Parts: sequence; C-alpha cells; structure tokens
Amino acid sequence: LPGQAKAICRIHTPDVAYDNAGVIFSGRVISTDDLSKPPPWNTTMSVDRVWKGEVLAPAQVTVSSGIYPVRFQSGIDYLVYGVRVDETPRIYTDACTGTAPLDESADMLAHLDRTVPKRQPWVAVGIALLLIGGITVVIRGRPRAIRVGPPGS
Repeated sequence: LPGQAKAICRIHTPDVAYDNAGVIFSGRVISTDDLSKPPPWNTTMSVDRVWKGEVLAPAQVTVSSGIYPVRFQSGIDYLVYGVRVDETPRIYTDACTGTAPLDESADMLAHLDRTVPKRQPWVAVGIALLLIGGITVVIRGRPRAIRVGPPGS
C-alpha cells in the first residue's frame, strides 16, 4: 500500500516527505475511530521517537478524507509524517505524506537515521552545568584572596 500511495501522491523521495512534514514521529496506535465510517478519523498514539517538530504524548492524529487515507489499526506501530493546522497539538496526516506502518517504512527510517542527527543528551547536560556554575559565581561573588601570615607583612 505505501508503494501505491507514493505513485498516486507523487512522493518521489524520502527528502520530499521530510521537507513537506511539520512533524515526524513513530508510535503505536492506542485507539482509533471506527474505520467503517467515512473520514475524518481521529487516532490516539503513543510516541516512541520524534525526528522532526514537537509531538505531545499521547499524540492526537487526524486522517481527513483524501485520495489515499491511512487506516490506522490499534496496536500497530507507524511512522507518521504530519502537519499541524493553526498551531494546535492535533496532527493531520494521510498516506500521501509518507505515513505508513513502521514495518513497511525501512527506506524512510534509513533516510531519517542518515538525515536527522540523534539528540545527544550529554550536550544539554554540559550546557546546564555551565549555566549553574556561572550562576553560582555571580551569586557568591568573586572569590577574595585570604592573607596568611602576620599582619602588615
């Protein structure tokens, strides 16, 4: 199915999908609307990893009617490429964005792993320690020299 979506929607490369998405994350479907009814379908997902944008957990994802809607299934892991409208936490997606089951997304995952640098928590920890050290020096003031020896020497 992702191959059909790529053909229908003209997703030529993972670069195009990356550039068009406001958020990219992987996660498991916790619950979804009844797919026997027409879209839009609302889905709640856990968030395992985020490659682009900010995603609140659990993620609220909406599939609107489109050429090729994603039919999320509970308990399945997905790679989600989506956009936000009006800066709400809700994410909108369909198969034309590149969204697909995680086990069918090897090319997209390989692209993300090559393109997006992994967050390195030690950098954030180092910056935090430098800030704390700087604040401590400012609060305590400049260290003063202590004279040792008899007065007047």
